[in-house]
Amino acid sequence: MIRFKFVGFGVAVFNAWSLFAPTAAWSAKSISAAVVNRVVIDPGDSNTLYAATEIGVFKSTDAAQTWFAINSGLPTLATQVVTLDPRDPNTIYVGLFGGIFKSANGGDTWEPTGDLSPLYNVHDIAVDPGDSDTIYAGGDGTVVYSKSTNGGRDWLAGIPAGNGHALSIAIDPLNTSTVYMAVFRFFLPPGGLIKTTDGGGTWVRAETGLPGTYSNSVALDPGDSNILYLSLVNDRVYKSITGGDVWFPTALIDPFMSAYGLAIDPNDSNTVFVGTYTPRERGRVFKSTDGGDSWHEANAGIGQNTTLSLAVDPRDGNTSYAGTSAGVFKSTDGGDCWFPTGQ
Repeated sequence: MIRFKFVGFGVAVFNAWSLFAPTAAWSAKSISAAVVNRVVIDPGDSNTLYAATEIGVFKSTDAAQTWFAINSGLPTLATQVVTLDPRDPNTIYVGLFGGIFKSANGGDTWEPTGDLSPLYNVHDIAVDPGDSDTIYAGGDGTVVYSKSTNGGRDWLAGIPAGNGHALSIAIDPLNTSTVYMAVFRFFLPPGGLIKTTDGGGTWVRAETGLPGTYSNSVALDPGDSNILYLSLVNDRVYKSITGGDVWFPTALIDPFMSAYGLAIDPNDSNTVFVGTYTPRERGRVFKSTDGGDSWHEANAGIGQNTTLSLAVDPRDGNTSYAGTSAGVFKSTDGGDCWFPTGQ
């Protein structure tokens, strides 16, 4: 799996680990040694979590006190994303270079989904919260994304890659025909957001007010579909209150900042977390409790590790998880302090 990450001054940093992506025959190391690309919480059981890392997929059933590898059937351990079916959290999808694998038993075993080409190197997967058969997958290829309407058995190619590569996908839970994708482009304008209101039949650019830099993550307010947040490379977090029609910058400002993982607290949608990186401060986590009007640092214990993914417990807003460049960290006090898990 060969990919690039844009860090700091807009320099593309080559991920050399991807050249030597371990196969499932390798013995996965501890999650504390892993780069964690995605961490998710089972919506039906807050003690159960999953993490997609570059040394395999991991699972915890005790609120991240311990983790164990769940890689039976995966051809490689280098994984980009893990996603749960909101209607059946035992159904799990994992994205990697070359395709998507599916588990129907909570990760005990994995089977490949249908042929995903011309999409490869999957960055994100989103399952329709109202229809488990409908799945969107975004990544690199000759298309921006692919879509399945039969649970991954078959995939339909989306719009051509001239519109970008989808790095993050958000489905409106109140109107699942509306889907947003944060996109990355190698040409001007370099990135932003695309939107469909008819399940992918047509797409429009929803970028008014954005500065024209590369996008990383999009997050949708679970209680108000008009409110979205977008994290950008070499910029801050932007917000829309018009369903992506118009964007404005939030108060988080640093001239050398890149924003990565985003999470909205499902218990209080004014509370937002973002993981950032600057060459000077390196990795940091910021938190807003007023919808982005102000931010404060909330990364004590994480140190300078870059936070790529964030998740807030849907039953307890004080409990959060951060997928970082050095494993998964947990906070039980609203992000004031974090501690490593799986030690």
